[in-house]
Amino acid sequence: MRPLALIAAVALLAVLWIALDPGLDPAMVPLDADGSGAIDEREAGPVVRRAFAVVDADGDGALDGAELRRWMLRRWLTGSARPLAPLSGEAGALPDVLDEVVASGRLDGAGLVVLVDGQPVLRHVSGTLSSSTPVPLAEAGLWPAATIFACLDARGELGLDEPLAARWPQVPEAFAELTSAQLLSRTAPLRTRGSPSPQDPTSLRASARIVGDTAVAAEPALRSGTAGVAVAARSAENASGRPWRRLSVECLQWPLSMDDAGWGLRALPPEAGSGVQVPEGFWASLDDLTAFLTLLQQTGRYGGVRTLPRRLLDRLARDDSAGLPRLEVPAGVDASWGHAPGARCEELEGDRCVARSVHGAWGTHLWLDEASGVAGALVLVDDR
Repeated sequence: MRPLALIAAVALLAVLWIALDPGLDPAMVPLDADGSGAIDEREAGPVVRRAFAVVDADGDGALDGAELRRWMLRRWLTGSARPLAPLSGEAGALPDVLDEVVASGRLDGAGLVVLVDGQPVLRHVSGTLSSSTPVPLAEAGLWPAATIFACLDARGELGLDEPLAARWPQVPEAFAELTSAQLLSRTAPLRTRGSPSPQDPTSLRASARIVGDTAVAAEPALRSGTAGVAVAARSAENASGRPWRRLSVECLQWPLSMDDAGWGLRALPPEAGSGVQVPEGFWASLDDLTAFLTLLQQTGRYGGVRTLPRRLLDRLARDDSAGLPRLEVPAGVDASWGHAPGARCEELEGDRCVARSVHGAWGTHLWLDEASGVAGALVLVDDR
């Protein structure tokens, strides 16, 4: 056979394979969690999911190999699948801004990571901060804590929406009928006036007792406090029979390879024998936060392995504050924002938070925007 004829024959076979073979490619098979031979919307990654109706040419609600290959070929031919370009305009200038702030002495260190569909497109550190330097998240630890509760829900060890007393009969009376989700979304109908000192090496058991003894009933509302989460965390310890640090390792740190993360006190890094404050005592590096945001953007997967079921990721994205008055709104927070378990809702579609964020008092800010597929973490460090 002549070379040109051979090339034409090979090209024809390739086109027929792309267009007609319904089998999934080896790279696609890991996404097929239910072994059906096709990818449904829950199994698809974020890029494919946004274009699912277009990719699903026959409209049967599942994507076979031919549909996926045809869609990827069209993206390649039209240039829409080209590598992400560097951030431009103000976003592209952010590294220079951070460098200038550090160089001027206003901060000792700064770091920024921006992700698109679970892939970092910008990462920058400056000054004393490295990408593996653990920093205190303060109130921003509420979001990782919520993910641990979701993991335990997936295992059947507790329920985000069940009363704490269902697994812990000795729960402080004020918390008996409250749920973990209410406490994680700051919508519980009570005021929590007690909290252990950040410098006091207290146990989570003691934290829960202090908070439980001083909590008082109040009107249902969205408030700013997170002290009640300590009671929910203690309830998780009782339900599982394992300490909070162990639960975090099992559900968060080990699956996401968060090598620098750990739970300690708000003002003191984790160390052997130290106490645990939830949620303010979580320490994590920029690398750790990148992994955490990747898990959220990849709808419960990390490194191709499913860590959380989609239904619980959806639960963590639900606004629990609808119809409630906004009380004790922190400075810089829009009073119209809602709250899901773990994070504030900046934008809503129905009851789903499509733009979420958390910020810690000591300079950590995390955000996730589902509409644009962009997420990020900003870390600021002042050692003085």
